[in-house]
Amino acid sequence: QSSKTGTADLVLFNADAQDASVDLTVYGAGGRVTAPGSRGIIVPAHSRRVVPLGPLFTAEQPVSIKVATSAGRVAAAVRQRMLNGDAPAGSDWLPPTADPASAVVIPGLPAGKGVRDLVVVNPGDRTASVALQVLGPDGPTAVPGFETLDLPPGTSRSIPLGGALAQTASGLRLSSEQKITAGVLSSNGEGAAAIDIATQVATAPLTGPGVLALSPGAAVSPVLHLTGGTNEPASVRVRVTNPGGSTLLDRTVSVPGFADSTLTLPKAGDVLVSVEPAVAGSVHASVYVQTKVDAVVGVASLAVLPGAAAATLPPIRQDPRVGS
Repeated sequence: QSSKTGTADLVLFNADAQDASVDLTVYGAGGRVTAPGSRGIIVPAHSRRVVPLGPLFTAEQPVSIKVATSAGRVAAAVRQRMLNGDAPAGSDWLPPTADPASAVVIPGLPAGKGVRDLVVVNPGDRTASVALQVLGPDGPTAVPGFETLDLPPGTSRSIPLGGALAQTASGLRLSSEQKITAGVLSSNGEGAAAIDIATQVATAPLTGPGVLALSPGAAVSPVLHLTGGTNEPASVRVRVTNPGGSTLLDRTVSVPGFADSTLTLPKAGDVLVSVEPAVAGSVHASVYVQTKVDAVVGVASLAVLPGAAAATLPPIRQDPRVGS
């Protein structure tokens, strides 16, 4: 969102030895949004470039952005800051969603009060009829009034679901004959002095170990969300280790089909969280963290993605020659 109530910056990372050229496509409620200067953005080799979105376009409602390269490769994220007049009203890093597909799952919608605004995008050339299910602890349910959504081609739509989710931890599943993807913008429901926002996005299912590095603080208990993306039950092995290699938690968790399970993780300053499928199924995972920093109740959601090679920290050996 880039408007009077919020500012957003697109952060592009180029780790390669050649320059990258980036093209942006912006989808809004009325279709593609004109954004002069959004094509041919050069990101030099081995560098980071921050692109303020305000000069490119203004939108009062959330939009969706497609990031593509015509040369080279980049990693991308959006830094969103919300405003209440001149006062800060929360901020978050918005990670990329899973690629558009005929069915996507958003894990990790937290329990508690606050807004839960679903943002769905149809980047295709045909209207998408989207079926929406809430994946709660007891299985899937429909959202009254939003059982299906008709999304015209090349558009993005925001749907407020805060009241419909009954303040329980859950996931969302969206399916359509056209390829779509989605995310949720959440808040902690606190007053103006303590407000913060978090983002949950559609993720790929875990096809192998997923590892997440966390530094939540020694007094904080993160919550792991595990969401079954199909009707088949599954199970995962969850391991939490500290920098010294000690195992703080090692547990196998059953994940019912089309349901959301939560597991409170141990309090620790710095940990690695490993989630590995133990029984075949479709499991999507994320970690939700909430802590108080001064007056603000800070919240964040971090997706656990597949593809991690290992879940152990390399040993650290002191070299007396370094720094001498």
